[in-house]
Amino acid sequence: MVAVRTGGAGLLMTKLSGLLAFCPADAATRAVESLINSGSIRCLDRNHSSSPAASSDCVTAYVDSASRSSGQPGGLVGLSVLAGQDAESQRLLEPHEALLWRCLSEWLHCDAISKGLAAATTGGARAVVQAAVAAERHEVLERALPESAEQLIKLAMRHAAAGPATRFSTTQLLIIAANCVEWSDAASRCMALPYLQQLIALSPATESKQLQALQGHPDADDSSSVSSVDTAGLQLVGNGGDGQFEAAVVQLVLAVQGSDAEFISTMLDGIAALAAGAGLLLNEGFQDGAATPSFSVDAADASQVFQCLAYTRLMLQQLHSGLPVHHTTHGALTISSLWELLLLLALKQDHLAVR
Repeated sequence: MVAVRTGGAGLLMTKLSGLLAFCPADAATRAVESLINSGSIRCLDRNHSSSPAASSDCVTAYVDSASRSSGQPGGLVGLSVLAGQDAESQRLLEPHEALLWRCLSEWLHCDAISKGLAAATTGGARAVVQAAVAAERHEVLERALPESAEQLIKLAMRHAAAGPATRFSTTQLLIIAANCVEWSDAASRCMALPYLQQLIALSPATESKQLQALQGHPDADDSSSVSSVDTAGLQLVGNGGDGQFEAAVVQLVLAVQGSDAEFISTMLDGIAALAAGAGLLLNEGFQDGAATPSFSVDAADASQVFQCLAYTRLMLQQLHSGLPVHHTTHGALTISSLWELLLLLALKQDHLAVR
């Protein structure tokens, strides 16, 4: 069990960085959540009470203070501050910063819902207090996150463009977008759609070549990366990654699209783009049944096939068992065609991991 005591913003950031360096991500997440729940993360504002009784208020005050921070040495930079910076000057989140923001955002979101439900099921003065706390949590979360869903998605895409070195941070931002952002607005959903498909279509083969090129030129100026290639973060699952990034992408697609039909449509379009970019889809010009797409699994890079299969598995895991597949016809691929066009052919692939 990892025990961490905070002794200031710089010490907290240093210890969180070390935690991620030596612990699995899940263990680091549990440690950060424990810090938050115990009230060990405190605002350094002298005017704010630091009594143990005010542990929840300490966390809220810390988030409110960090939200306005431009990232002083050792401190936590605000997501809204980052999102408001120009793309050229925008710095990227270190893994421990992204993890802390994800845990803080989820804590605020869950606590607001919990207090709101408590207010709805009780009465009198207690209900008033719980409702006020829930409203405060929502307000602090809104101030912590970028002003719009588009700004948050673009911030995540900026991290995604930097590749494996920032993939852990990208994953945390995607989880925040999935769990802490309201996607009921149709305009926000339409805005997010092309970005979601870009995330699904990230190519493990292309990324592998880029990494090899950088490793062959250690003096190359890779300004898009916050870490060296040697300490690169999460790989795409096609290159041996653990699938955390892909799971976060699918989680966000679910949050944005909501219904099964729209979720499947987005996933299939993204998988089709990934397959086409890898040369898996042989027929071009297909749209809405204009041509039947076909796969050449043997000719494709095994990492590309594996990436397609990983997203297919994640998509199928989210479907309700009673979903009629004939309602899922869309674009280049359909649920019913995946079996013959990809899954059966993948069984014949030479690569053992694909089979």
